[in-house]
Amino acid sequence: MLLRRRAGEKLDSLVTAVGATPPEGAPAPGAAPAHEVVLVHRPKYDDWTLPKGKAKAGEPLAATAVREVREETGLTIRLGPPLRPLGYPVVLGRAGSRPGRTALKRVAWWRGEIVAQQARTADADEIDDVVWLPADRARERLTYPDERGLLDEALALPATTPLLLVRHAWAVSRANWAGPDRERPLTEVGETQAVGLRRVLAAYGVDHVVTSPARRCRDTVAGYAATLGASPLDGPERRAGGQRHARSAATAGRRPTVAEILSEEAGKADPAGLAAFIVDVARAVPTVGPTAVCLHRPVLPVVLAALGLPVRPLDPAQVLVVHLDRAGQPLATEWPPAWAATG
Repeated sequence: MLLRRRAGEKLDSLVTAVGATPPEGAPAPGAAPAHEVVLVHRPKYDDWTLPKGKAKAGEPLAATAVREVREETGLTIRLGPPLRPLGYPVVLGRAGSRPGRTALKRVAWWRGEIVAQQARTADADEIDDVVWLPADRARERLTYPDERGLLDEALALPATTPLLLVRHAWAVSRANWAGPDRERPLTEVGETQAVGLRRVLAAYGVDHVVTSPARRCRDTVAGYAATLGASPLDGPERRAGGQRHARSAATAGRRPTVAEILSEEAGKADPAGLAAFIVDVARAVPTVGPTAVCLHRPVLPVVLAALGLPVRPLDPAQVLVVHLDRAGQPLATEWPPAWAATG
């Protein structure tokens, strides 16, 4: 679902849906006078719903959500916090399935923010009408009761900004690399993973990328950073006014660089410095905007603990999305494979 302020004010937060597990959102009862909600009409079913659709093969669900909302409404969004998924039975009618066979369809929903608007591209036989309605009237217009509950859930959430923690993609193993460890490259699989990550970072509107100086980390995010016209090290720690960061023995007497703070060696040698840096980044994100940080597996426990999150492993090229409130505190998290590709 999409939400906007009334009376021509700036477009506000919205909720969106995806394919195999689409997302959606909702307005809180008390917020109805201040917001409008976008609904779409599907002529095939003659119903009014929140925007959603099915994922394409190999498409991350987060990317599906953004694409479907753009196609059906003309709105480009960035994803915000996830909402509760919905599940309902559907009758399978595809070739090869038995007539009358049913399956449980799960639909994943997110709240999001509108960042641009353009002409919608959905076919008229798929979507033949798009309307903005005050939240209370949208609740009445929605065909399905469970989507009304999502409206309430979405508007009840405060504003958030995402911080994406990225483990670098598959790299050549240490045993098979004779050069300096920092120069270990990605494997062919890792290069493919790095390309796929671009759609995930884009779905959350990442516009700042920070990374370890190791080649395997830089190559994981450099392609996406290039689309921003920025260096992969050009992150919020430079734009937020110069907060205090790590203080390792190797850099005593001077301010350490971002590269020195985020390297695997520095993270092991000075975990307290790395933790302080990550906390500073989190505090800056609500001001500077969605940010991705590419890290090494050995330092992830330090980073997660610094943010007050449970320590869990990430596989190569996996992403943990942390939705931060205005104070830089985690409000919601998306552990993989929440955004993973389908098919």
